Amino acid sequence: MIARDQSYGFIQDNHAMLVEKGIIPALPAADTWHACMPARPDLVDMGFYAFTSGDWIVTVRHPVNAANMANVTYINTKSGFVWSGFVYPDGNVVNTHYNR
Repeated sequence: MIARDQSYGFIQDNHAMLVEKGIIPALPAADTWHACMPARPDLVDMGFYAFTSGDWIVTVRHPVNAANMANVTYINTKSGFVWSGFVYPDGNVVNTHYNR
């Protein structure tokens, strides 16, 4: 999943200092995520994917019929940390929200 991988790299590169200071939890290794796809009949025009690893959940939503941006959200269920952003088809990631 390109959007998940691009956003993972973005978080690792841009928020490393926050992880080192213990402000936000570290992400699990990139190869430890497991796909799970809950049924989302309410998302008629959207693709929806979910991945889990330890205390983390990642969701990826994108338009079904367009080469458009994907919305990616990382949630740490233990700490309550949330990061959300958009990944564009060219790989550019825009950080839209995070809280701890």
